[in-house]
Amino acid sequence: MPVEVGKPVEGGKPVKELHLNAYAKVNLTLNVVGARSDGYHEIESVMHTIALHDSITLREAGTGVEVLVTNSEVPNDHRNLVVRAAQLLRDAFAVERNVQIELVKRIPAAAGLGGGSSDAAVTLLGLAQLWKLRLDGRELMALAMKLGSDVPFFLEGGAAIAARPDTTAMADAVKREDVRDVGRLLRNVFEDLITAAHPVVGDVKKRILRGEAYGAALSGTGPTVFGLMANEAAARKVAEELQALPEVDVQVTRTFAEER
Repeated sequence: MPVEVGKPVEGGKPVKELHLNAYAKVNLTLNVVGARSDGYHEIESVMHTIALHDSITLREAGTGVEVLVTNSEVPNDHRNLVVRAAQLLRDAFAVERNVQIELVKRIPAAAGLGGGSSDAAVTLLGLAQLWKLRLDGRELMALAMKLGSDVPFFLEGGAAIAARPDTTAMADAVKREDVRDVGRLLRNVFEDLITAAHPVVGDVKKRILRGEAYGAALSGTGPTVFGLMANEAAARKVAEELQALPEVDVQVTRTFAEER
């Protein structure tokens, strides 16, 4: 995480900046295995980060915790997880320094891609470095859990099993980097339900599978549908066909893991 020093701001003072990427994820498998006493459900899932990402700049400026967003539909107050992540860290370690967070959103919101959770995780990691907080992995994990169940995953990224480690076939395929098996094993228990309510989900999946796809599935509870394609040319060909559909946003990306 490079730190840039010396960029002028209001008043001509140099400030420290961190420029970070917050990567999206897809659920390679997703299953509900039981209800919990708190009203939530236990799930099992194999997740993997992809190259599609939001951009976050952290700088020592502003007053308290300030968030600058490029999209007017993205909240810049406590409803935004990056605000809660920054405030959580300030409160936990009695930090009095100010931070300005510039957030450029590329990951679609509420699309089953984990954009908000990823933004929160990267904010925790970046501010821990910017403020020189001596945090070990367990402390970061505990803070991340307070922000949401997906946030801890994004502290590391790559591939991981969420909740219960029962999806052994997919986990083994990912470990072996067997793309064909990963595609064959793609599964999401919400897919039939979501497709029944929104037939376009099923239509998009069928169109993907007609291309050179190893598999396709719903990510999270949707509405994002992703396909695991044989090569980039095949991905771009299917993307071009899908872009002809009304109200369908198409991205060509790849699985991705960043060392942190």
